[in-house]
Amino acid sequence: MNVLRWGSHILARTTPTGLILTGAAVALASPMVRRGLRSTVLLATKGVLAITDQMKGVITSVKEDAEDFVAEARTTEQNTTSELAEKWDQVRHHARRHRRRLIAATATGVVAMSDKAKKLKHEFRDAIDEAKGKGSQGDQATPEPGTHQHERDNLVTDPV
Repeated sequence: MNVLRWGSHILARTTPTGLILTGAAVALASPMVRRGLRSTVLLATKGVLAITDQMKGVITSVKEDAEDFVAEARTTEQNTTSELAEKWDQVRHHARRHRRRLIAATATGVVAMSDKAKKLKHEFRDAIDEAKGKGSQGDQATPEPGTHQHERDNLVTDPV
């Protein structure tokens, strides 16, 4: 009976962490537990080594793919640079041969853009004049459809 009192006295004074550590020490002292623990540790080590080998293989294949990608990009960059240089030389040669045509086409484009800009300017001015006119001149006759203010001004001021 003294053994039971002694055991209950020890259990009452010991923390849960101490109990767990004591149980682990007693278990490790048993040969059967040590054999089972050894086989478990061996299996865990094999698993870690297998995963490590697989990761090395994956990393190696990714590295090779990246190196291939970089090498392809470099060759493409060199080819693209040489192709661009060839195209630029062709454009310069073509421009030299057809200089007058290019100048005429550019001038025609500039004149066309200028005419469009003038037309937009007049349409914008007409819209502003119309907006101003509606507020102060409500009784004036409406202009004919299709005629703009600058056309009407030209008709009034230009002698025929």
